[in-house]
Amino acid sequence: MRFHKAVEITAPEAAALLEGHRGASGRAPALSLGGTWYDVRSLSAAELACFIDDLTRRGYASGSGAL
Repeated sequence: MRFHKAVEITAPEAAALLEGHRGASGRAPALSLGGTWYDVRSLSAAELACFIDDLTRRGYASGSGAL
């Protein structure tokens, strides 16, 4: 997977981000694949799209198949 600015975080950290999220940007501050959570707040829209594409490819390659 290419380098991305998304930071791997724990599930409790993700829960805190999601709980405190007010939705002003219209997107979630964290996302997960296979139980691994990432803080995606620092990514631009284009970087987030590339990161999601990479995670999706990685998910299909590992057999989990979805975010």
